[in-house]
Parts: sequence; C-alpha cells; structure tokens
Amino acid sequence: ARGPCHLSVAGEISTCGRVMNLSELSPVHQTLMAYYRLLMADEGGIPYRRKFNPIEIKTILPKMVLIEHSAPRKAVPRIVGSAVDEFLQASYTGHNLYDLWDDAHGDVMEAFYGTIMKHPCGGWTQRTVKTHYGIVHSYDILLLPFRNRDGDITLTMGTFAMQGAVKTELRFGQPENVELLTVNDQKYLDIGFGVPEPSAERAEGAAGQARV
Repeated sequence: ARGPCHLSVAGEISTCGRVMNLSELSPVHQTLMAYYRLLMADEGGIPYRRKFNPIEIKTILPKMVLIEHSAPRKAVPRIVGSAVDEFLQASYTGHNLYDLWDDAHGDVMEAFYGTIMKHPCGGWTQRTVKTHYGIVHSYDILLLPFRNRDGDITLTMGTFAMQGAVKTELRFGQPENVELLTVNDQKYLDIGFGVPEPSAERAEGAAGQARV
C-alpha cells in the first residue's frame, strides 16, 4: 500500500509513497526545467509568458506545447511543436482539450491543471494513446505554470517525451480520432513551493473547476 504523500525538496516529484529525483526525468524535461529555473530566478517567482525566449531552448521547441486556460473546462493549446503533431498524427492547436475527453477524464485533468496553477507546482503525467491509424504510443509530459500579460497564472508550458517510432509519411487525422487508452501515472514537481498533500490536491482540484 502506498504511504501518505509528502512535501519534497525543490527539484523532486512527490507522489503517494514515491519521490522521483529530477535526474530521473527525460532529458527534454530536464532541459526545460533548467531554463524555467533561470526564468524564475530572474522574475523572483512564477515567470511571465513574455519572458520566454524560444531561441534559448531551440533544440527542444519541436517537443513543446503552450496551453491557455482561459475559463472553466477550457484548455486550448496555442503552440504545439511539430514533433508532437507528428507523434500524435493530429494537430491539436486551437482545439479545446475538454471537448476531446469524457467527463470523468475532464475532471481528472481539471484537478491536475488546477493544482499546477494554483499551488503552484509542476505537473508530470504519463499516458498511452492510439492514433487514428491504430498505432499505440506512450509518452509523458512535464507542464510548468506561467503568468499571462496581466500577471495571472493561466498558462501551462511543457515538453513531450515520446516513446515509439513516428511515421511521418502518414497523413494527419483529427484530434477526436486519437483515443486515450490509459493514464499510467501522474505526479507533481516541486518548483520551490512544495507539492500538494492528497487532501490539498483534492481541494485545489475542486477550486480549480471554478477557476482554471
């Protein structure tokens, strides 16, 4: 049985009964996290989106996403890297992700996004999907909170670490044709403010349904 969740030192992921060191993250996530820490140091806290300079991490741009959370049950990718599109064989830019999920998974993700932006902390999730060609892929995502131009934390930026071959010769399908098979794991990353206890996570998730 898993033990209670606990706060971790900065740079570790804490979940029920398990802490994963930052060094265990995929290299693409480590690159993003190193740059994010520089932005946090410059800002003295959660960075503004306008401070992000893509030239400084251009090697991982094809694997990056920027998601805008402008209203309850609304999470719209504004930027999706070309490697992510090719991997999923669909373009998610401009689509509300909640329109692609059933209500149960929408609840899970609203709590997840809400915790990242309200706590604030990083969020890591691993999942398996099946593309519209029937190809099964696994990948994990690291998402980090950013402020919009007004100073509100309504953005998450992240990187994909993808497992499996990409068939670039295949034509893209539609996002609604990509089937989510399983969410294998989900954890939080301490960026300097700790990570939520189980009860705090549930409370923040409930509050997030009204604010994310």
